[in-house]
Amino acid sequence: MDMSLDDLKKRLRQVDVMIVEDDQAQCEELRDFLDWSRVTYHVVNDGLSALEALEQLEPKVLILDIRLPGVDGIHVAKEVAKRPNPPVTILVSGHMDSVIEANESPAQRFRVIEKPVDLRLIGRFIHDALEKKPA
Repeated sequence: MDMSLDDLKKRLRQVDVMIVEDDQAQCEELRDFLDWSRVTYHVVNDGLSALEALEQLEPKVLILDIRLPGVDGIHVAKEVAKRPNPPVTILVSGHMDSVIEANESPAQRFRVIEKPVDLRLIGRFIHDALEKKPA
C-alpha cells in the first residue's frame, strides 16, 4: 500500500500513550507496564515539556500527573481539551486536594485517579481509548 508523505508524517507523530510524570518511581512503573503491554509511548517530566511535545505528537492517551514542576497538569489538560481530537486524558495525583480540584474543574473532559496508580484501571482506560474507532 502506498502512503503519502502527509500520511507518513502523521503516522510518525502518533504514539499510543504520553506519560507526563515527575516522580521517577511512578514513571518507571508506568513504563514497565506499557512495555509489557507493547504499547508505544513517550515520556516527559514536566508540564512545559508536555505542551511542547504535544505540538509534535498525537497520543491517544495522556497520563498526566497533576502536580508538576512549572506548568501543572490541570493547565496542560485544559489546553489539550481544546484540540479538535484530544486524547483521553487521565490525571493522577497522590494529593487528595489536587484530585478534588481536578474533579471540580469546568473542563471536566478527563478521568482523575489517585496515586498509587492502579495499573489495571490504567490498562482498561488505554484499551478503551485504543479500541475506539476514529470519528
